Amino acid sequence: MAQEAARKNICILRKYKNDLGEALQAHRDTPLEYRSEFRSQESLAKIFRLHPNWIRMKTMLEKGSNWPLEELDFETRRKDLDKALEFGNHKGATKISAPPKKLVE
Repeated sequence: MAQEAARKNICILRKYKNDLGEALQAHRDTPLEYRSEFRSQESLAKIFRLHPNWIRMKTMLEKGSNWPLEELDFETRRKDLDKALEFGNHKGATKISAPPKKLVE
């Protein structure tokens, strides 16, 4: 996947005569815009407000998150891995065989 992404990036840059600034400028207000991965809480709420974990996500965005700092012993890590393997992939990952064209074009 990394090589395919690199080829696509090279094609985009060539389109703009290898001028990264021009390429970025041409993609303003699109998902390709520089820093487009960062969204306001208001924008995210439009999408996630009905998600069962939205309140938790919102709190993490507002106040940050706390993560355990203690190292897990081998047995705990093994059990956690076993549970993850038993759970398997998210249903959406197994039901959708390919991403919609509009997301990859």
